[in-house]
Amino acid sequence: MQTRFAVSLAAQFLLALSSGCATYEVRDVYHSKAPAPEYEAEGVLVRAWVNRETLFHSVGPIGLPIIPTVFGSPQTRLSVTLVLHLNKDAMFSFDAQPCLRVSASQHLCPEEAEISAVAMWRDDGSQHGDRLRRSHWLPEFSRKPHLLIGLEAQRSKGRITKQDIYAHYGYSGAHWDHLHVNVIYHYTCAQTCPAVFDLDMRDLAILDGTTPLEGTAQFVRSREKEYRPWAGNPG
Repeated sequence: MQTRFAVSLAAQFLLALSSGCATYEVRDVYHSKAPAPEYEAEGVLVRAWVNRETLFHSVGPIGLPIIPTVFGSPQTRLSVTLVLHLNKDAMFSFDAQPCLRVSASQHLCPEEAEISAVAMWRDDGSQHGDRLRRSHWLPEFSRKPHLLIGLEAQRSKGRITKQDIYAHYGYSGAHWDHLHVNVIYHYTCAQTCPAVFDLDMRDLAILDGTTPLEGTAQFVRSREKEYRPWAGNPG
């Protein structure tokens, strides 16, 4: 009897999934207050944010996402992402010690930077029948894993430079039309991560001798819960 009941329950659950499924997520998200950590001009985009942390995630049929896929714990790590998009060549560098100001006497400094880069060039369209220009990936940037820099050792060397990144990827100097660089700073909190902190934006990125991001941004943590139904695929 128990076996039949279990089989029946499983069959009903699979039938419910066939008509659609749903997810439920609980996450910690840091929102920034003014000034906005973003700069955009012709051919240049610089943006920074704090990565969200999923504490709990589950899936299941619509209205009943009861199968857990992620069990989180109080957040003990933080990641700050800095993105640079260029449509023209420029000299750039990144801060090697962007410490978070938790209080007047407490700062949280990153232990590692994880850097990835991709570049594309556009042909002139002359080799295509429709004469339309097409974009192509530069292969040097797709052959190597991300660049990992221990920031304790980097401190004595100064900023993370364009040359550091090019050297890691073995970039030959070939022309590019679009360059995208992602820098993720990893922080480890002593116990739980702070609910509020300040980040001085001015030294995060230097572009042709100027600092595109200005001032100090304050990031405030909030707890978000999201239920999302997904329609099934009939037939």
